[in-house]
Amino acid sequence: MWEWTRHKIAEMMRTDPRRIPSEWLLRTKFRLWPQRRHRVVLCVLAQLVLHRVQRRRELTLHDYMDLPRRMKWKMYQKKNRVACVGNYLSKIDPKA
Repeated sequence: MWEWTRHKIAEMMRTDPRRIPSEWLLRTKFRLWPQRRHRVVLCVLAQLVLHRVQRRRELTLHDYMDLPRRMKWKMYQKKNRVACVGNYLSKIDPKA
């Protein structure tokens, strides 16, 4: 799950996935520019953590890949989406 998330974050940042440190999951004291990119990366990391702490049922990788897709759909329904996250969430596609 982390590797899939790392790959998606790297696509958003247009960089190599190896440049996305694992410590971002535990320490979110990093800054990215522009602020929209920073907000999107934090949101994607929060989705991963949320998925991992749910203990009421066994969730699969496919379930996890569906969470960001639903988050993207909800965000794209808002009028202020461009101001909040721009087009960064367009990289989230479970088929890719």
